[in-house]
Amino acid sequence: MWNAKALYAQLEANNWYFGNYAGVSFSSGEPIALLDGALSTREGCATISDTNGNLLFYTDGQTVWNKNHLLMQNGGGLLGHPSSTQSAIIVPKPGSNTIYYIFTVPQALNYDGLRYSVVDMTLAGGLGAVTNQKNILLIQPVVEKVTAVRHANNIDIWVITHGRDNNTFYSFLITSAGVNMIPIITNIGTIHGPETSNYVGYMKSSPDGNYLAYAIQYPLGIFELFSFNKTTGVPSNPITFTNYLQAYGLEFSPDSQKLYLGRLKQPPEIYQVDLNAGSSTAIINSATLVELASRVMRLEHYSLDLMGKFILLSIIVII
Repeated sequence: MWNAKALYAQLEANNWYFGNYAGVSFSSGEPIALLDGALSTREGCATISDTNGNLLFYTDGQTVWNKNHLLMQNGGGLLGHPSSTQSAIIVPKPGSNTIYYIFTVPQALNYDGLRYSVVDMTLAGGLGAVTNQKNILLIQPVVEKVTAVRHANNIDIWVITHGRDNNTFYSFLITSAGVNMIPIITNIGTIHGPETSNYVGYMKSSPDGNYLAYAIQYPLGIFELFSFNKTTGVPSNPITFTNYLQAYGLEFSPDSQKLYLGRLKQPPEIYQVDLNAGSSTAIINSATLVELASRVMRLEHYSLDLMGKFILLSIIVII
């Protein structure tokens, strides 16, 4: 999961499918468990609904299921991976109510790169189908990170990933004309590598689009925060949080004033960071342990619900 509030209209994030056949609906205003999903994934997943909150489709980065929880036409064989931290994100094509892009990134050991596939919801009698624009390569190799930010014009969209064994961000602009295949390249921050476990961990954008942050799991064990220019697609001003072994999940608060950091150590820990603390040093020092999940054996990802609440999502195992 990722911060849908940063990109979607409210009801487009009305339904989530994740974990081991788990799901949540927000159609009643409160989260209601869904038990009808076909998806079973250790990590990455993505779901999209229409502007009225009706489920359209969901994916683990390899398979796409339609609203009836059946394999979407041509929906198999995408080149993400259910054990990639962020195996897929779904981005609506600017200016269209029927075309969606699925962007995928592979598992750490795989070199398939950032790719996209096109879903046309006018096909298959309105159930949608993946078109022949499938698994189109944008850049390789990449780590297990991909996120999206609304452009400053409030129409176009940036899709952002990160390279392997370097400190390179790639920002691809999505417009009504389609996907710009030439990225904005920025070298900044910490090198991801050389161990493959340093490819693991989330990258998130703040709801206002002014920040990016990511986790580098092990052995580096860091979180890194950046300012993000929504006009140019360029991150800047890195702030590095060190000594967070097993760094993995993170999320911004609804008002973009707080950052939450999650570690996979036992028991898992969640820290809150005040982004208004002042200097870089003050922001780093503001990190406060807010949750020691003694009853949780494994914490893998979390996100914001539609009401702006910070919630802990599957995959968790309760003792």
